[in-house]
This record gives sequence, structure tokens and C-alpha cells, in this order.
Amino acid sequence: MPGSGGRGRDLAAWISPAVGSIFFLLLLRWSEGRGKKGADASFNNKAAVHHLLQRASGGRRLFLAGLGGEGENARASENSVVDELLAGRGGEEEHSHAVASSSASRRSYLRWFRLVPEPPVPAWLRGLPRAPEYRPTESEFADPIAFLTRVERHAAQYGICKVIPPYHRPSRRHVFARLNRSLLSSSDLSNPAAPDPSNPTSSSAPPPPPPPAAVFTTRHQELGTPRRGRPPPQVLKQVWQSGERYTLDQFEAKSRAFSKAHLAGLRDPTPLHVESLFWKASADRPIYVEYANDVPGSGFAASSQAHLRSNRRRDPGTTNQQVAEDKSVGWRLSSSPWNLQAIARAPGSLTRFMPDDVPGVTSPMVYIGMLFSWFAWHIEDHELHSLNFLHTGAPKTWYAVPGDRAAELEEVIRVHGYGGNPDHLASLAVLGEKTTLMSPEVIVAAGLPCCRLVQYPGEFVVTFPRAYHIGFSHGFNCGEAANFATPQWLKFAKEAAVRRAVMNYLPMLSHQQLLYLLAVSFISR
Repeated sequence: MPGSGGRGRDLAAWISPAVGSIFFLLLLRWSEGRGKKGADASFNNKAAVHHLLQRASGGRRLFLAGLGGEGENARASENSVVDELLAGRGGEEEHSHAVASSSASRRSYLRWFRLVPEPPVPAWLRGLPRAPEYRPTESEFADPIAFLTRVERHAAQYGICKVIPPYHRPSRRHVFARLNRSLLSSSDLSNPAAPDPSNPTSSSAPPPPPPPAAVFTTRHQELGTPRRGRPPPQVLKQVWQSGERYTLDQFEAKSRAFSKAHLAGLRDPTPLHVESLFWKASADRPIYVEYANDVPGSGFAASSQAHLRSNRRRDPGTTNQQVAEDKSVGWRLSSSPWNLQAIARAPGSLTRFMPDDVPGVTSPMVYIGMLFSWFAWHIEDHELHSLNFLHTGAPKTWYAVPGDRAAELEEVIRVHGYGGNPDHLASLAVLGEKTTLMSPEVIVAAGLPCCRLVQYPGEFVVTFPRAYHIGFSHGFNCGEAANFATPQWLKFAKEAAVRRAVMNYLPMLSHQQLLYLLAVSFISR
């Protein structure tokens, strides 16, 4: 029949919003029994129905046309229909109070119709400048110390920068497998539920058991401000060992459940919105998150293994499929000098003269976080450079103050965070405990420069000498960090050693020994 196709499409376009409207009314009826009268009537049912109709663009136009056309008449008709729909439930005013008073009902509306407004982004947060971001070519990427020395003069003015490698990021499967092997080799902790292949339970040959899963221990972190019961300063947060042990899969599942509960109603929130929620939560009633930090291990292959694998990949007998697999699972990064198991000993890095291996400095540490897992304002040990790689999971947000403003930042924290403690040395000691969570808003208001960046999986973040930094995770993620030093670090090294001695911190390296070995290296050339 001529024209039937057009009417069929119009009918199909009308059915979707109509079904949605019917479902909306059924939800209102269901919530009616759960609500009770109260004073909170801020959630307006009429506005909700209008919002639903406005979201159905094409269907709404047909719906209004059926009421008598577009324009003022249609608007009036729509209003009357909404009033009748609500009145059919016993009157708009009476039930709007009943429904609004039920928090469970309100959450149902928000979940189904996404009426949750995006969290407002504070002006101070929106105004923070972004740290520099670099995308080196493969030839530039071949020498990390040379590349970072070249960009340091500009990037150090921010205290931090991001480097995006020219390779694909590792897959989650590769990262989990590598981390499990690494954590098992650096610890005797493994999942007790995993079968032991050396202890067969029957005479028949069982299927090969799955590889054991490494476990790790987390710390509980406080996020929020107690209303009473604790004197100032309240920028200091409690951190303690949780005693909980997880495999990677277990902690990921727990993290996802936590994120679902705290981001309910938000669909694909932007990093700025998550940051807004984080700093809002830091001033609200305390919640508690978990963070596995300073875990010995690495998501990179050991540098010697990576070198052998890299040579095998260049072998003429290597198939294209094997080469593609290597690229997809992160072997190109492991075989590069940016491997965090090798960066401290890389050519050009002054930390290669450290005679002893120092975990967390010359060898990497792993960091496994969840939504709102945070790291406090701090500088690196001996004010070294740091290289941080995010293997997999949700992003991290970083904030930083340039190293030449570090003393001013310490003073701002002493005055505004610690209540003006007259003992400057005691304030530095407290800051060194890495439990100070102060909003960058306070720092910006004091006139200090502060920048931000968002690190995604597969990206490196570099911090520069004496640059204070802080940050948090947007969800479950796995990263790692190690230290290195370009020649620019020598400008900070002596004073860093003195400050460390004044605060009775044991040295992790001998400044004099490092200078001696550096000088000897020049003579032997």
C-alpha cells in the first residue's frame, strides 16, 4: 500500500517513548507503596515526566502531534496530559511528597531515567593547567634519559609530565600473567586454594592445574573528614594495614562493586567529574578504600628475558603471528629501555652508579588501586626523578607543584594544613609520613602554581626533582614506579641528602660515593 512504509516507521518511532512512559508510570506506582509523607518535595514528578518526554525527540514530536500539533497548543496539551497522569495516582501534590520522601524511590528514578545531574566541577579545578604531554617517535623513544633530558627544562616548570609511547599498551591478560609470576617470585605468598602440582591426589593423571595466583595485602585508607572526635589537623588521614589478602581477580571484583556503588547513576563520568567527587568526598563523612602500594614486583618482563625475546622476534624464522602477538602483549615495551626493571641502570641515569639495589628506587614497586585510592603529597626519596607506568585498568589523576616552589608548598601545608605548627622540622617530618591529603584548591588560593594530568593505561608519568605530587585512582588499576636521575638531579642531590639527615631518615644512597663513582667513570673512559 503506498505510503504504508512511512506510517509504519512513524508508528515504530512513537511506540518506544510510549512504552517508556507506561513503564515510568508503573515505576511511580511501585514507589508509591515504598514512600511516606515528608517535607522533602524537591524531586518533582511533573518535571520528571516532562524530562522523559523531552528526551524522546522524534517520538515526542509525534506524541505532541497526536495531542493537537506543535507549538503553544501542544505545550498546553502536554501539560494537561502530565497533570492527568499524575492525578490518576491520587493527586500530584499528595503523592509528590510521598515519593520524594523515599530515598529508595528516588534512586530508582535516577537509575532508570538518568536524572542524576553531573557533579559540578569547581572553578579552581577547571582552571588548573594541564601538565605537558609528549609523544616521542620510535627513534626518540630508544633513549629515555636523552629524551627526558631534552624536555626537562620545559616539563620541570610543571613538576610533572606525561609520555605516551609509540607502542601499543599491554593487554590485561599479559599484565595479570606477568604480575602473578613476578609477585610469586618475589614472595612466597600464593593463593592457598590453588592446587599443588607436586602433590597429586589420585592415581589417574589429572588435567594440568592452573598456575597459582599470587596474593597481596592492602592498606585501608581514610577519605573524608570526621565531624568530631579528632582534633585538627584534619588533612592528615589514617592509613593502616588491612590484613586482607587478595588475588588480582578478587581485588578487581571488589573494586568494581565499590565503583558501582559510589558512581551509581553516572553514565561514563569524565575525569573532571570523578575528580570533583573525590575532593567532595575528602571533605565529607569518612569512607574507607583499599590500596596495595609498595608491592615488590613488576608487570614488565625481566630485562634479560625481554632482550632474548626481542632477539627471537628478529630471527628470520619467527612467524608474523608470533611478532603480532609480541606487539599485542607488551613485549616491545619490555624490550625497550623504558622497562622499569632497567630504567635506574639505563645509560645516562646517575642511579646506575648506586652499588646496591634499593627496592622502589633501583627496582620497581607495584601499585594496585581501586576507586579513590590515593597517594599523599610527597617528594621522591633523595628528591630523585620517578618514572611511573600504568599497565591496565582505570585512569589516575595526578596533581603537582614545580620543584622550585617546594619550600612555599611546605609552608602552605604547615599553616593551612597543620594549624601553623611553629616547629618547621616537625611539620616536614609529618609531611614525610605521606598521609597529608590537602586539596589543590588551598594551594592555588595561596598563589602557588599547580597542574594536573590524567594518566591512562599504557602511558608513563615522569616526576622531576623536588616536585611535590599527589593523586588518586578512578577505579581498579595496576601500575608500577621506579626512580632514575638525569644530570639535572645533581643540582638537588646535596641539599636533599642534608634534609634527609636533618630529619633522621636513613640514606638510601651515599651522595659522596655516587659522586666518586661518577668521577671514576670519566677517568676510565
